[in-house]
Amino acid sequence: MTESIQSSQQWLEKLLTLMGFTAQIQVKSKEEASVSSDWLIIDHNKLTSEEIETLIGPEGKTLDAIQYLANSQLNLEVDDAEGSSLTVELNNYRLERNSKLQSLAEASAQEVRDTGKEVATPPLSAADRKQIHHLLQDVEDVVTQSQGEEPERYVVVQPQN
Repeated sequence: MTESIQSSQQWLEKLLTLMGFTAQIQVKSKEEASVSSDWLIIDHNKLTSEEIETLIGPEGKTLDAIQYLANSQLNLEVDDAEGSSLTVELNNYRLERNSKLQSLAEASAQEVRDTGKEVATPPLSAADRKQIHHLLQDVEDVVTQSQGEEPERYVVVQPQN
């Protein structure tokens, strides 16, 4: 585990303590998990269902905010080009959400192929929009772009040409 990831782990544990939650943080490296970022996993075993719900927040907004802060802390003194990212997970929320976003991305791309017309997703958080862009970045026959104003920002999937 790198020093910066260990520092992020300690930072997240302290943040949770200051918020009044008791939880350990497990680290899963991107190499170990075969994913694009290192994961900080909040151990939910000592949390009540109400505490888990509070930490995830409506539509994952609280967990997104915690992840944003963790990434800001991780990259505080790092050039943008050298920055890395963390995914903060709790109670399999990210895994389940990523599965839903994968389905949305695939269905949107297929609809574009079938109709030849652009398709707009429902409004999504910045983290979810980023995930849709990432999921479709290597799909050769479609392109994506974000449109709209927060909090109603969404992704438009368009034919490549």
